[in-house]
Amino acid sequence: MAISLGFINLFVPIKVITEKYPGGLEQFRKDYARQITYDEHLARYCSGHPNDIRTMVEQLDKLGFDTVVESADGQAYWKDGCVVEHFGNFTLPCDWLQVPKYGRGAYLKGTEPGEIVDVPS
Repeated sequence: MAISLGFINLFVPIKVITEKYPGGLEQFRKDYARQITYDEHLARYCSGHPNDIRTMVEQLDKLGFDTVVESADGQAYWKDGCVVEHFGNFTLPCDWLQVPKYGRGAYLKGTEPGEIVDVPS
């Protein structure tokens, strides 16, 4: 499935949440029940305010996530999270998230987009 895009979106692969979030996916769902939408591959934390997204990225980093890393040539890119704006614009390069041409949703690259999920699961 593809997950709809809100104003500012932080996507995190479920696999990474399971590995790195204390208590795994179950605890993540409890902690952010009102702010996330997810499918079988991704969770999306959404906000209309950039500071909310920045704070969430910082919280994940404190928990051991590697949200932003640098390549050998010094280019920053998204690794364990990925921020995408409403019209499908990536804030930094992200090689694991796909936004289709119609730009209404995002999905894990290498999977089928399917229907768009647009409400918290």
